[in-house]
Parts: sequence; structure tokens; C-alpha cells
Amino acid sequence: MANPQYPEPIQIGAKATQSVPCQQCQQEIPAGEYYSYRGQQGQDIFLCAQCRGKVESALEQETRNPHLLGAILLGSLGGLAAGIIWYFIVVITHYEIGYLGIGAGYLMGWAVCLGSGHKRGFSLQILSAALTLTTLLAAKYFTFLHFLRQYLLEQKVEGYAGQFFFISPFDPNFLRNLVSPIGLLIWAISLYVAFSIPKPRSL
Repeated sequence: MANPQYPEPIQIGAKATQSVPCQQCQQEIPAGEYYSYRGQQGQDIFLCAQCRGKVESALEQETRNPHLLGAILLGSLGGLAAGIIWYFIVVITHYEIGYLGIGAGYLMGWAVCLGSGHKRGFSLQILSAALTLTTLLAAKYFTFLHFLRQYLLEQKVEGYAGQFFFISPFDPNFLRNLVSPIGLLIWAISLYVAFSIPKPRSL
């Protein structure tokens, strides 16, 4: 939604002495009696007092009574899908593509919003970021295990025939592989995207 440009009716600029149509009801608003906002694309948006109240009420309703269970379920499904896609792309290409992490954050944000019943709010922002972080960590962990298994097979380690195994997520080798300047930057952007999407909207 638009951000407030002026909190009260204004008289400024080329339209100060002109009537303007309300963005919502399309009725003409007399000069000096409209509320002006800056749209996301930089355009001027004008609302009458009645429509302004309706819009603010609708935006407030978006933050009330979110369906948290639905948000968790749909967000988890989104995380599972994003993690699987990440895993197979990295395994096939041997490259970690940063856009995948950002895409995961975007997917998680919208999955949480939809699952909550098209709601927004701080609790959903935290949930979205937490699910994104869990997804990225899980994808990184399983791709590390894949390449570790591959390495052991290539080295023909005695007693190892390709069987699947787990290691501690606190294993020093895994942690060294986990942390890198570029990787941390991508993760930070991913978490920011996931956190931003369910943010409450306001005029």
C-alpha cells in the first residue's frame, strides 16, 4: 500500500485549487478536502475521508486473528519444496545459486501469508524468517552429506560402500562449509525478504 504523504487534508501543489477523484469510490473530492498519499510507483493517490477510513480499517483487519496453524503448515510445505529444489540443483550443477535462497525467502513469505488466511503481522514475519532459516540450513546440511558421501566413495574409504549416514550439525567440517561471506550475505537477503513480505501494510 501507499505510505502517508500528509496526515491531514492538504492544499499544496498543482492540484491545491482543484477537485480530484477518489481512488476508491471515484467521486470528486473538493479542493483541500482530500487525503494525498504517495503510491508504490511514485504516483499521487487521493482518498476522500470516508474511503480513507475504510482502507485503514481493512488494513487493520489484516493483522487480526491469523490462522497460525495454517501458516505453519503451508509455510512448512513451501520450505520442503524450496529445500528439495535447492538440493537437486546443487547436486546436479555443483553450484549454489544465490537466487535460490532469495526465492526460498519469497516463497516462504507468501506461503505464510496465504496459510494464515491472507493475514499479516509481526508473528507471521518471525515465522516466515524462521522457516526460511530452517529450510536453508536443512538444504545446506543434506547437500553437504551428499558431497561427503561422494568424496568417501571416490577415495574408496575402507568399510564404506555408499550407505547413507548422518553427522552432527555441529561438526567442524560442516560448520566451516556453512559459513562464507557471500553465503551469509545471501542468507541475510533471504531472511530479509521472508521477514518483509508478511509485514503489516499501512497508508
